[in-house]
Order: sequence, then C-alpha cells, then structure tokens
Amino acid sequence: MPEYKYAKVDPENCSIEELENEVKRLQDLVDYYDAKQDSEKAFINSVYGAIASKWFFGYNLEVARSITLQGQDLNHFSENSINRYFNGIFQQNAELHAKLGIDHERASQFDISKGRISNNGKLPKHLPEYSHIEGDYSLCCAGDTDSCAGNSIIELNGRKMSIENAFSYLKEENDHIVLRTSNGSEVVPVENTTTKTYDSLSKKIVDRDVKYIMRHKVSKPKWKLTTSSGKMIEVTGDHSLMVMRDGELLSVKACEVDPKKDKIVTYINTQEYIIEDIESIEQVEDFNDEYVYDIEVDDTHTFFANDILVHNSVYIEFGRLTNWLNIPVKDEAKFILELWRLDLQPYMNRCYEEYAARFQCDENLENLELEKLCRTAILYAKKHYAMEEVWDEGAGFLPDLDEIVYKGLEVIQGSTPPYARNCQKDFIKYVLGCYINNNKPGYMDLIERLRKYKQEMQVQPIDDICKAQSIGDYNKYVRDDGNELVMESGIIIHVRGAAQYNHYLMTHKKWLRKYSRIKTGDRAKFYYTTDSREVFAFLPNNFPIEFAPPVNYDMQFEKTILAPLNKLVQILGYEPLTVNLCYSDELF
Repeated sequence: MPEYKYAKVDPENCSIEELENEVKRLQDLVDYYDAKQDSEKAFINSVYGAIASKWFFGYNLEVARSITLQGQDLNHFSENSINRYFNGIFQQNAELHAKLGIDHERASQFDISKGRISNNGKLPKHLPEYSHIEGDYSLCCAGDTDSCAGNSIIELNGRKMSIENAFSYLKEENDHIVLRTSNGSEVVPVENTTTKTYDSLSKKIVDRDVKYIMRHKVSKPKWKLTTSSGKMIEVTGDHSLMVMRDGELLSVKACEVDPKKDKIVTYINTQEYIIEDIESIEQVEDFNDEYVYDIEVDDTHTFFANDILVHNSVYIEFGRLTNWLNIPVKDEAKFILELWRLDLQPYMNRCYEEYAARFQCDENLENLELEKLCRTAILYAKKHYAMEEVWDEGAGFLPDLDEIVYKGLEVIQGSTPPYARNCQKDFIKYVLGCYINNNKPGYMDLIERLRKYKQEMQVQPIDDICKAQSIGDYNKYVRDDGNELVMESGIIIHVRGAAQYNHYLMTHKKWLRKYSRIKTGDRAKFYYTTDSREVFAFLPNNFPIEFAPPVNYDMQFEKTILAPLNKLVQILGYEPLTVNLCYSDELF
C-alpha cells in the first residue's frame, strides 16, 4: 500500500468527486508554496539590492560587496566539492557501489578526466572562469558576466551611439516593455538589430544580431583600459575583455589583463580591425550606484564598445560516470537519483556544514537540491539551450521527449511565426531524440527535414509564416507616406514594411474603407517580398490580398526557419546550409 504523505483522503477508497476535490486542494497547496518561495526569494534579493543603494537607510557598500563575493565563493566551493567527490570519494565507497548494484572494481577506476562529453581537453586554467577549479577537469559548468559604462560607444544597424542611448532607443522600439530580473537588472528584448563584432574563426569583422540589451546599477571598482592609439573604455573589474595572448583570443576580466603580454582587438571600419598594444589598465575610481550596460550578441557573444572588443557573458554532467559504468540509457535517471539520495546529497550537506563552520555561522542554511534531470541537452550559449527533461522534482519521471525546456531561443520568442515555431520544435526534438539512442543525426536527414519545412511553408496561412512586431514611434522613422514615401535612414525593417503598406493605402484610398492604417502601438505582421519594396506589413488576420506583393518564400524561410536552425546544424559539426539547402560532396 503506497503512503500518501499529504493527501487527506485514501485515493484507493474514495469517490471520483472526493478525489477531484483533493487533487484541486493539493494543487492549490502547491501553488501557494510556490508563490511563497518566489516571494521570499524576491524579498531576499530586494534586501541585497537595497544594501547596495546609497538611498537606503541601511546602505553599506562593504556588506553588499561581501554578499556578492560570498556567493561567488560558495559557488566555487560547491563545484570543487562535487569534483572532489568524483575524484576519489566515490571510487572508494564499496558499500555504496553494492547498494547501487554496480561493479566495485570498475567504479573504483572511474577517471573524471576521461569521456567528457563537452570537451576532452584540460580546462584552460589561465582563464578567470576556470581559475577557481582545483583540478584540471570538472563535472560542472560555470559562467560569469558584467558590464561597461553608459558612455561607451557601440554601433547598431550602422549607427553609432552611446550604449546608454541605445538602451533608451531600443526600449522605445520595444513599446517600453522592460523585463526586470530578480537581481534588479532591466532587460529589453531586441529584434532586427545588428552590431559589429569580430569572428575569431574567419578573423573578420561581421554583423551579428543583438538578442537583448540590459542595464543594472552597481557600486564596485571601475577599471579603465587605454590602447596605444588612445582608445579607452571603462568597465567593471569583472567584465571580460577579449585579448590576444600568445596568439590566442581569450576572454579575460579587466582586473586580470596584463599589458605586458596581452594585446587588444580594436575596430577601424566595417572591414578592418587591428590588434594593438595596451598602453595601460588601471583601477581609477568606483562606480557609485551607477547604471552599467551590456548587450547579448548572437554566436560570438562579443561586441565593440569604444571600438574595443569586449565579452558578455551548475549543471553536473553525469554522462561520463554512467557511460563508464555501462548504465543502460533507460536506467540512467533512476541511477543518478539513487546516487544522489544515498550518498551525494548527504556528502554535500556535510560540506556545507563545514563551510558554515569555517565562517563561524551559527547555523548552516545552504542546501543543494536536485531539481531536474535532463538526458539530452543542446547548449547554444550561456542561457541559450534546449533540454529534454526525464525527471522533475515536482512531476517525477517523464516519458521520452515529453518535456523539452527552451531557454533564450527563437522558438519561445513571441514574434516567431507559428509555423516557424512548430518547425524549430520538431527539428530540435528530432535531434534530441537521436542522441537519446547515442546516434548523431545525419547531415542528409537534417537536410531532408528542412526541405520538407520549406516545401510545406508555401501552403501555410500567411499569418502563420510572418513575424509579428509592435510598431514603436512610427512618425519618428516615416516622414511622409502620402504622395511620396520618405523614410529615415536606419528605419527598422517591420516599420519599413508598415510604411510600404500605409503608402499604398494613401495612394489608393478606396481601400481605406476595408483596411486600416498601421500606426504607433499596433502589432503588425511582416514578410519579405519579391518586388522592389523588399518588405511588406499588414495587420493580423487582415491580409490585403487585393494589393499585397508576392511573398519571397526563399527569404522568408531563410530568416524565420533556416537561420535559427543553422546554429544547431553548426553545433552538430556540419556546414551551415544555404537557402537552396545544397551541400558539397567535398564535405564528406
């Protein structure tokens, strides 16, 4: 007879009505405690943020700094503790091996340095993000990020402006919609905007999409880097700069740049860059409750600020262990849960007790919980991934490919066309499904899948293949859409499409009885055309079939489906595909 810890009725001996009422009561209880823990976390984060604000009566910069540094130290301690466990403690525990039903001799020979899924080489310990790790190998992944001063000059869609002004400009374009994170950062999602960056593979200046721009207030040391040509940038000490060290492009925190052996990549024009000497890097003063800024850039995750290349910015990998122990794929999740329950969680609790005692805490409040297990994952970049969950703390074990979690990808962006979203989900699900059985998807299989998406796109409803975007300040970019169409340079693509639509209405006014003008605040659909207009917009569910230009299906497919999925194709080690979905035999 199973034990029902929280149920107030016996599910085996109650009516359907009683069972339904109890399920509702328990769900309400779940919602209550979930909201409670969210509000407590928000309150704690707010207290931390307030301590760093000079307007708060309890303002104490040293306390705020110590909280930040303590959090970083605790993360590093956790990672090193896990690595220590798998570097000897696990191997020697014969009693645990017997409980888990695994061969002690083989388990005792497990080597953390072998069979790493993501990277078989030693960790680059000279980089700041790895410098805290005790050994040369780790089962964990970690990252870092911070920001540059508001007066730093960046380039967006060919126009140079301060990153502070860029934040205001892009916020206005996004209808003043700003996402606020739990740590107080303000994030503005960005679309149809590019910036210049340096591609370390091609060694060229390239345009890359900006995914979002963010700002947050800090009170921390300010560092100034000056190049031999006089270029200068001010950043926080933990913001990464991209330097050339021994011929290799590395991400190095500003406070750890070495002018004697490091050089910096600086931007000259759309085609040229130089690698020049660093004249000086020094701490000049403090950011005193000031906004600092950062942008997330597609693929390279770097951008030029004041013409200087900068960088924006724990899962435990059990694959090495389960592969070594020959655990069947279907049993991996159960094995990890048992390992966690029997030994790894108690071990981590003991580590945290020792950590608390080291800092003379009255009580240890730290607890590492296992929230989810993912059998397969596609990691595009920091905070950009797709993961197939097989076990969740709340839901328990899940069927294969039943729950895929997306983070930071186009598939969950509100502007992504419904048909493109379905294709992207299908493609990602197919790739994850292949890896469940340890099979790498074949290049030709991926191409055939993309050909199917492209072919079927032409019979989809027009609303389902067009991106949707809110119109910001229409009159700011369109000076005249009457007898003559006059647009400002740098006009965003969906606003340009709206201008083309409005211009046709104003020069063929009989259609105004059936179709409304697109104005500031409207959400418009837009697509690429085969005529000289290049792009055309319309209001949702009101496609002007009488005068709308033909759809450029090649361009539409490339922008909404192929471009996002080409990132995954490259992650898999294949060449990105052209819109014709052609490949060369020389690739094989």
